[in-house]
Amino acid sequence: GGLVPQYRKFEVVFETDGTKAITTDRNALDRKIESIIADGVDRLQVITDFDFTLTKFRISTKGRRVSSSHAILERSGIFGAEFRDNAKRNFQKYYPMEVDARLEFKSKLAAMEEWWGKTHAA
Repeated sequence: GGLVPQYRKFEVVFETDGTKAITTDRNALDRKIESIIADGVDRLQVITDFDFTLTKFRISTKGRRVSSSHAILERSGIFGAEFRDNAKRNFQKYYPMEVDARLEFKSKLAAMEEWWGKTHAA
């Protein structure tokens, strides 16, 4: 399954205030929004551009590429050792495909979708 069939599973939700959300589960989205409101702004953290899709990566003062937010969460242990180890194995398998300029786009896209799915299913 490429990108287009996956998007057919999504529902676009428009609110009366003009905001828009895309979700696969309207009830889960509503519960998350209610939880965010109930917990208040002091407990809200927003992580954006977790995988350098919007911005260029940074170089540390030691001259090394810094980790993405996604990688920091993966390595933190917050999701447990099994998730961390699975994410590491997936990175070792799929990252070389991500940066391989010789790999055909269709093959690369399929591999990236597989990587995303395997990492987030854990």
